[in-house]
Amino acid sequence: GYAVEHDYNKAYELYLSAANQGNIDAQYGLAICYYYGLGVERDKAEFDKWIKLAAQNGHPESSTLVAQLGL
Repeated sequence: GYAVEHDYNKAYELYLSAANQGNIDAQYGLAICYYYGLGVERDKAEFDKWIKLAAQNGHPESSTLVAQLGL
């Protein structure tokens, strides 16, 4: 939020937990963490894995990114 300190490490942990439980918004968020290195080291392979999974599960922004990036 605004005027609040960001804790990317905690965000990463929460996204990871929810993504592993099948939450498509968390799968997308986790992919973004890997893409930008938010709370975790940048990792193209992990980004690809999670963005594709989110797209396969019906996340609209992920589907768009997969198509645009040719993944």
